[in-house]
Amino acid sequence: KKFTKHQQTAFELEKSQADQFKNKLIDVEEKKTIETQKAEQSKYVSIFTLSILALCLIFFCFFIYNHKKTKVLGESLAIRNKELKRAKEESDRLAAVKTKFISTVSHELRTPLYGVIGLSSILQNRIKDKENQHFIKLMKFSANHLLNLINDVLQVSKMESYEIKLDNSPFNLRTLADNIKNSFKYQTEKNGNKLHLDIDPKIPMNVIGDSVRLSQIFINLVGNANKFTKNGNIWLSFSKPVVKNDKVEILFEVQDDGRGIP
Repeated sequence: KKFTKHQQTAFELEKSQADQFKNKLIDVEEKKTIETQKAEQSKYVSIFTLSILALCLIFFCFFIYNHKKTKVLGESLAIRNKELKRAKEESDRLAAVKTKFISTVSHELRTPLYGVIGLSSILQNRIKDKENQHFIKLMKFSANHLLNLINDVLQVSKMESYEIKLDNSPFNLRTLADNIKNSFKYQTEKNGNKLHLDIDPKIPMNVIGDSVRLSQIFINLVGNANKFTKNGNIWLSFSKPVVKNDKVEILFEVQDDGRGIP
């Protein structure tokens, strides 16, 4: 009985010691697991930190490179801007010289042309034989046409120098239309054409505006119509007047039955 009791006591003591040892092993394993996890976390943190540092280094190198490149480009652009500024100043100077030259030449050319037109008008009134009248008409038309071309050149020079302004002067529409028709008399007869003038009687004849600019438009359009029409008809019509508050809107039309412009 004593032996059995002693053996049982010894067995329980060994069992208790075994349980304690087992518990210690569990604690050791848990500590080891925790340390392993901490080590893994430290490893990941280290890798992440190194990655961030590497990216920062790359961005810094890129910034330095970009800064140097931008500096070089900035210096190049500054030099180019200076060159462009000098070129623009030279271009503006040449444009001003050209505009002044065209304006001066146009004014100077108009002076002798006025003399030619005046003399041709005097000769037209004095010389009555048909053959000479034909040549005088041709000379007068050519002088008037050349004067219109010079006026166009002068207007271009004014446009380039921003000096062009529309004129507001009283003029008679019927007189303007008759003058245009008469100025194209020789050309229309030469091409076998007939120029028809149609003016709505409701249109007020005395108006205020830029008769020179209006004449240029009609001369260009009627000139093109006559150029591309042979043995046909050309119509210049003023119609559909709308009068509002001392202003009148008029529909101006130029029509021909020629082959047209492509």
